[in-house]
Amino acid sequence: MVHKHLTLFLLIAVLVLTAFVTGIRSVSAAVVVDRGDIPVDVNLSDQDMNTYAPVKKIAVVSISAPQGVVFGEGDQWVRGLYYYSITKLGFVDMPFNYIVTWQGDIYEGKDGGYDVSPLVDGGSSDSSLSDCALVAYFDNRRETTNAGTVALSDILSELLSRYNLGRGDVIAADVVIAGAAEEGNPASLIVYASEDQDWRGTVSSSAQRAVISPADSNLIASVEEVLVPKSIKAGDEFLVTAHVKNDGQTPWYNSGTSQMVVATSDPRDRSSGFYHADSWMSFTRISPGEDKWVLPGEVGTFQFKARAPMIPGEYSEKFELISMPGTWIGSSQFTVSVTVEKGDFDLVRILETETGYLNVRECPSSGCTELGKVVPGDVLINVGSESGWYNVKLEDGTTGWVFGKYVEEIAEG
Repeated sequence: MVHKHLTLFLLIAVLVLTAFVTGIRSVSAAVVVDRGDIPVDVNLSDQDMNTYAPVKKIAVVSISAPQGVVFGEGDQWVRGLYYYSITKLGFVDMPFNYIVTWQGDIYEGKDGGYDVSPLVDGGSSDSSLSDCALVAYFDNRRETTNAGTVALSDILSELLSRYNLGRGDVIAADVVIAGAAEEGNPASLIVYASEDQDWRGTVSSSAQRAVISPADSNLIASVEEVLVPKSIKAGDEFLVTAHVKNDGQTPWYNSGTSQMVVATSDPRDRSSGFYHADSWMSFTRISPGEDKWVLPGEVGTFQFKARAPMIPGEYSEKFELISMPGTWIGSSQFTVSVTVEKGDFDLVRILETETGYLNVRECPSSGCTELGKVVPGDVLINVGSESGWYNVKLEDGTTGWVFGKYVEEIAEG
């Protein structure tokens, strides 16, 4: 792996910048210029390799023009950075999420939207940073300007609010380039905490001036389709498939602290009659495990196993998406309705007892070893009966005996 310091990257970049400059645009301070509004040839970049992850920190790096070179406008430099990053250094795109200029302009860098990971290599050092949004401040070989630091505070305000982070999650950083175009592998950056006290002070001051507001979760959905079997035999396993569109601005994830799961709804977090012991997280939560992430505008597939109730009839339950640990997704509620037919077995129901439970024993006698307990209202498969006792199948598939005084047979139909 070849490492180049970013200052070298900029020194060489100046040789080709002017070849790509065809116009200048002025953007007022604190306004983020969307990636789509930067006039570059988007076909040069490669978005097929994009990855996404929840942002846990914000790294801010300082980048400068070579000694003796001064660029005219921020637009001019950003466009040159785009072309040089791809054509000369071997990046698949600009390697920063946002670029702040000395003029107070803010540009969206890496394409891909919210949560797109910058082109960062985790590195082998314990000091390297990952899971970060990467902000570059370009000073054009000038002292840090008031307009630039105000804009830096503005983008930090937005990012800290968006990701529910604190000022301590902003880190002054340095970068080196890992990889080289001639090696045939895409280049990436290694990001690590800066030891430059002046730069750390600048970043800290900007973070302290940031205004952090409670952010809209931007988590909203629309249910496209729910697929379930029309009828199921009592006690059988069945598959639920829900296709749900991400109508927000933030990706959904299938792992990590922001994992998206299916939860029981109406009321929320109630115990489900469709509970599947082998695959559900709990009686109220299900991890479908289908898509690694679902980007804004995309439709995610949420598929999970369920188990039909033991008593025949019509059943309907509502579910909803939730981003762990507890952010409910607006308009994501969907309904699972099934017809449960009688299975190929007889059923019994546990009646009220003096103790509030009934012992399950190894054999049909009160002197036999106790295997467990069932409670009034439980419906169980009846395997057989003997001497006033019923042999029943428990939820885990084992069988045991319960005293017939507290058991009633469920009539067919």
